[in-house]
Amino acid sequence: MLRALPGSHRPVVFVGDGVTDLETQGTVDLFVGYGGVVERARVAAEAERYFATRSMAPLLPIVLTEAELARLAAEPLFGDLVRRCRS
Repeated sequence: MLRALPGSHRPVVFVGDGVTDLETQGTVDLFVGYGGVVERARVAAEAERYFATRSMAPLLPIVLTEAELARLAAEPLFGDLVRRCRS
């Protein structure tokens, strides 16, 4: 399914916590390992990027540009979330 996505749907970031999720590397533009529920050593070691917090906030600076983060931070509803992901 990932290979079938048209170029107009790129970049593709895949977030996963399992060893089988690692198989998406090479098909997606970025694989981010997630250990916030269960930490798996192989995922942590082999993921292009990795984080292990309960919050998904650390994903924001991985997938957004600085300009996008700044726009989001300026929104009253999301400002606190952006501050937390940067700390």
